[in-house]
Amino acid sequence: MNFLMDHRRHKDGSFDEEGEAKFNEFKKLHEKEIQENGIDNISIDEAYMMVLGHYSGANERGDATRVREKYPDKIPVIVEKAERSDIPNINKKKYLVPADLTVGQFVYVIRRRIKLSADKAIFIFVDNVLPSTGAIMSATYEEKKDEDGFLYVTYSGENTFGYLVVE
Repeated sequence: MNFLMDHRRHKDGSFDEEGEAKFNEFKKLHEKEIQENGIDNISIDEAYMMVLGHYSGANERGDATRVREKYPDKIPVIVEKAERSDIPNINKKKYLVPADLTVGQFVYVIRRRIKLSADKAIFIFVDNVLPSTGAIMSATYEEKKDEDGFLYVTYSGENTFGYLVVE
């Protein structure tokens, strides 16, 4: 799957003008991410999908299963803000993340997506549990996925559930 699938691709492999501009802009962001954080196991397509929340076919209940069959090395995740949190809203809720991504790397993606300053704390919860930042997303997915096939992640600027459970 190519992240510019919504943009017309020409026979020679080039994109329409808007697609080319988006690709170049994202490529710069991706290179900066690698330099600053050492996250170099993510392709440009994977990072784009992860950061912008774009992937096809996961709009209805049960579609996560079809996505997993088509992309077995990806995890379908839905990210939601905790109700009482004063942290900014995220503008993309659906993500398709590499299975070997750590929870900590995914927290960083969320932090950047909501443009949260470095001095603000962010917590993510899966099934009301704060997962270890070193946990691998595929393991978290296997343990906590919903019956619809998505992994639901809630984020907050504080520990809204009042307890800390590290797996």
